[in-house]
Formats: sequence, C-alpha cells, structure tokens
Amino acid sequence: MFPLPKSMTARWRDWLDLLVAACMIAASVTFVMTALSLRRSASNGKPGPARAPVVEVLPTAPVSLQGAALVGRKDAAFVVIEFSDFQCPYCARFATDSWPGIRAKFIDSGRVLFAFRHLPLSAHPFALQAARMAECGRRQNRFWELHDLFFRDGARLATEALAETAARVGANREQLEGCIQTEGREAVESDVAQAQALGIRGTPTFFFGTSLKDGSVKVLRRQSGALSPDVFSDVVANLQRDRAAK
Repeated sequence: MFPLPKSMTARWRDWLDLLVAACMIAASVTFVMTALSLRRSASNGKPGPARAPVVEVLPTAPVSLQGAALVGRKDAAFVVIEFSDFQCPYCARFATDSWPGIRAKFIDSGRVLFAFRHLPLSAHPFALQAARMAECGRRQNRFWELHDLFFRDGARLATEALAETAARVGANREQLEGCIQTEGREAVESDVAQAQALGIRGTPTFFFGTSLKDGSVKVLRRQSGALSPDVFSDVVANLQRDRAAK
C-alpha cells in the first residue's frame, strides 16, 4: 500500500479528534439528563431505579421504653417499638390500613406490648407540632385517640387546627396549649434524640424484641416501611419459633 500524504493523515487525525470530542459531549449530556430525570422523579414522589438494599444494624444495647406511649400488657412475650411521624404518608398507611387489625390480633390479645416514639422529619412542616400535641394529649389519657385522628385526617395537622382536633376527643384545650412548649416539647425531643442515637433516619421504623427484667427491650429484628398485617404476623411468628428453639 502506498503511504498517505501527510496532509491527508493530518486531516484524518482532525476528524478522529472531532469524533472523540463529540462522543464525550454526548456522554456528558446523557449523564446530566439522567441525573435531572432521577431528581424530578424523587421530587414528584415517584420511585426511581432500584437501589441496593440498606443494611440496617440492630442496636447492641437494650432500648429503653421510658417515656414512650405504650399500649398492651407489660408482661407480653414480645415488644414492638415504632418510630413514626404524623405527616409521613407511609406511617399513615400503616396506621390506617394495618394498625387496627394488628392491635386487635396482637396487642389487645396480650401477645405484644406496643410502644410509639416520635420522629417528626424536617421535611414535614406540621409533624413536630402534631407530635407535641399528641404527647400533651397523652397526659390527659387521649394519646391513642389523637394518634388515630391525626393519621386519619392529615388536613387537621395544620397548626391552627390541632387544638380543635384534640378537643374532639375530649382533651382540655387550655391544658394542651399550655403543655406544648414545655412537657410536649421535651418528650418529643427525647424521642428524637433516641432515634438519632439508634441511627434511625426514616419513618416508620419498627424494632421487634423481648422485654428484659429492667423493662428495657432486647431488639431482635428491625423492619422499615408501612408493614402489612401479614409481614407483622410473620415477624412475630419467627420470633416465637426462635424463642421455642432455644
């Protein structure tokens, strides 16, 4: 073969350089468009592509129940602790779709002691005040009534409607308003501090375990998301089998 003239060789190199540059630009544009698309999906509440599962580490030390809202027998075989947010849609799904059946089957029957802890997320503007109001309602033995109302009717979480909602379940409005910035605030701050110490960042998060002699809980399982009654039942059944096998 005859060698190409130097001018033609230089021209081919120029074309190759242009081709490489064009490919790099196209790849960059594709990357940017994909990133923007994923961000839009996240902001619209639409699921993005599947991600690797997050490994959730169990606490090695017993978890305290002090200050938690409790329902069920204190001598129940198992304890479940929920960290929740009144404005979280997944928490609301659990509370409205799963909780009534779970309470009837496991809590009211004496099989499980259930503890509720607050973790109002910063992305939810009404969650913090609702958590404080619920804690103040608990001091009037109205916590679970408020729990059900807040999750059932999210529109009532607007700050100006909270006291009115609490009054619907028989709570004293003046006592509630006086409690919000004192006992209610302190109780919620304590729950949030415990959640942070346990590495909990999302709601709802559930700890399943057994009660120790001092009233604290040895955590054996951790579950996240709006648990269905079937999943809840499966976890409890697995704990029962593990206990029987020892």
